[in-house]
Formats: sequence, structure tokens, C-alpha cells
Amino acid sequence: ENTGISVGSAVLHDAQTGHYYTELPIAPEMLGEPIVLTGVDNALRGFNSSVGTVSYSWSEITKGGSLTVGGGDHDLNFQRIHNAITGAFGDSEDWTWGAEIENSRSESDGTISFSDHSFERTSGRIQLLGPDSQTDLFVGYQHKKFGQYGMYTGDLYTAFNPYEFENIKTRLFLFNHRLDYGYDSLWEVTAYHRRNSDHYYFNRFSPDNRFVHETKVNALSMSGLHEFDGPFALHYGMQSTSDEIESTALMNGPFISRNYYKVSLLPEYRYEVAKDADIILKAGASWEDTNRNIGRISPVVEISRLKEINSGSSERIYISYAESVQFIGYGAVGGSETSGLFRSNHDLDRETSRNIEVGYQLENKMWTFHASAFHRWDDNLADWTYTGTGARSAENLDLETSGVEFLGSGEWDSLQTILSYGYL
Repeated sequence: ENTGISVGSAVLHDAQTGHYYTELPIAPEMLGEPIVLTGVDNALRGFNSSVGTVSYSWSEITKGGSLTVGGGDHDLNFQRIHNAITGAFGDSEDWTWGAEIENSRSESDGTISFSDHSFERTSGRIQLLGPDSQTDLFVGYQHKKFGQYGMYTGDLYTAFNPYEFENIKTRLFLFNHRLDYGYDSLWEVTAYHRRNSDHYYFNRFSPDNRFVHETKVNALSMSGLHEFDGPFALHYGMQSTSDEIESTALMNGPFISRNYYKVSLLPEYRYEVAKDADIILKAGASWEDTNRNIGRISPVVEISRLKEINSGSSERIYISYAESVQFIGYGAVGGSETSGLFRSNHDLDRETSRNIEVGYQLENKMWTFHASAFHRWDDNLADWTYTGTGARSAENLDLETSGVEFLGSGEWDSLQTILSYGYL
């Protein structure tokens, strides 16, 4: 739950629990390559995700299509069709339109008894593309069913035959617009409505309606970078989100709806220390608040040295410090405190994360190298802890994490090599 998923400028939110964040009913062709945001980048562009954000952009529609049909053992079969068309917008040579649609499905009995699944996704969008702008209107629907013995509860309730099963439906309606202007300035706005329906069966052979949930989320966000004349620039991001839940098990807490607000401002100052070297100072803050919790202002700071070694090659050394906040979902604060497989805690505090990081980057046309080290303090992190009753209860705890990472990649002709190492 500490990792967010963003598309365009907005982080997709689920009010119930974090493992539904990845219910993403979008065809892969519609998205750009993912970028992992941590530290300062996550504090600036993340939303209710205290550790990191996986960020996707909207790709430009490319005319063409594909058909996939496959199968395997255990009655596995899958089919997929995707098609996209483009054309000139009116009489303009600079503007084009595009339309794209995709449908995917798969099913299997699984490799062991009662580990079956079925999956279906339908997604489509229309796009208006200009010389400096891109507008996307998207609709997506996804339906998943899957089961596994002890899927969530392990061997804790084997006497009750936990042939667990889950049925999830996700709908997403989204509008996105991006404009690039000036030398390196841009702004992007995203609005979406997301509805997630979930029915969990503790025992698929004894169906009941004890665990039926539906969450609705509406959000509006904007982010960008504005380059001023001279050495100043401003990075900014803001998102407003409202959610509500209807549930047979998670409406025992102090509220069943919540409004979230976040505003991040990160001014940048660039000082030239040599002909090909700059010191870049970023210092700002994020304000995160809800109508149900106490808000917080979190500092964000980064100092870096950027040097152009030669044409197409650069070297960067940086140190950063960032803080972020997360407000805990209804799965941990909205259920019963005295009964159930997972017991909530209505008094859980907000989570805060502090991250310090140092790093080195070297890039040229043929290869890149990145090394970094970090230390993170998570305070009041929400986790499920075992109690004397055998059930798991949501509690606040503190956690410290240290890590190092090395990543190198090179490309020669048509061969690309990537080597990486990480240690936590």
C-alpha cells in the first residue's frame, strides 16, 4: 500500500486496501514505459504513497493491430485482439486523431486443485494529438476471478477449509491533457472516476455475503514544470481526491467517505560554477491533508551537481531529503476491532516516511550508470500483526530500511545489455 500507480499526472487510488491499486484496466499499448519515482520525485508527484510511485505516461496512438491466441496445460487458454487507427484532423497537417480498442481474456484451472482463474479486460480511448499537446479520453473495464486454498489466511484456519475465492470488477473513466511549451516547460491535467467492486469468499463452497465491498473514487490533478527567464524554475503538483465505500464488513469505523488534498511546490535554482557545470538547488514542501485526519507539511530538498563531460555525455552527483505522508485505507480502519479474519484499528495514526539518498549518474550515447544509497524511516507504518487470538490486527509500527543500488546499461548496434544489483 506504500506504492502508488500513476497514469498521466494522477495517482490511481483505492479506498479499501493497497493491493487493489494494481487493478489497472488499461491495455499495455496505451501506456509508455514505467518510471519508478522515489525520494524527492515521489514526494513531488506521488499521492498517498509514502515510499514510491510507478508512473506511466499516455503513449501516442500508432496505427495497426494484433491478434493473439494461445493455450497450455490445465485448460489454459487466452485470446487478445487490439486495433488502432489514426488520421489527419480536419485540413491541418500538424494535428491528428486516433482511436484504439483492445479486448483480452484468459482462463485456467490452475496447477493445483481450486487455483483456477478467469480474466477479461476491455479498454478503449480516443486521442487528439497536436504539435505541442496530447489529449486522451479513456474508458476501461476489467473482471477477474481467482481462487487458492489459504490464499490470504495461509494455514491459520485449515480446520474451516479456506478454499478462498475472489471476484473483482474495476471500471475506470479518465481524461488527460498534456501541453509542452517554452524550452522545457510543461503542464498536465488528469481527471478520473474509478469504481472497484470486490466479493471475497472465505470458502467458495459455502458462499456468503460477509465480505462484499464497493469503492468509488473521483480525482482531479495537475502537475508540471515552469522555466522562468534566468536560473529559476518551479516544479509543482496537486491532487484532490474523494472516496467512499459501501461494505458488509468495513463500515464500522469513524467514517465511510473521505476527501484528500495534496499540494507540492518545489522551486529550483541553477548556479553555474564552470562553463559546463551547474549546481542545482531544489527546496520546497508538500502539504497533505484530509477532512478526516490531521494534515502535515513535509519538506523536500535536493542538491545536485550536473556536469557536461562532452557532447552527449553528462555526470550528476546528488543528495536529497524528502518526507511524505500516507493516510490508511478502510481495510485497516473501517472493520471490526473484535472479530473477523483481519481486525481493524480505528485509532491508527497517519503514516510518515523520511528518506535520505545520495547518488551518482553517468550518461552518454552508448551506456549509462547509476549508483545510489538510501536510508528511510517509516513512522506509524500500518501492518497486520498477530494477536493472542490468532487473528491478525492492524497496528502502527516503526520501520527503518537501508539500501544500495547499482544499475548499468549499454547499447551497441541492435544489442542492449542491462546489469543491476540491489541490496536492502
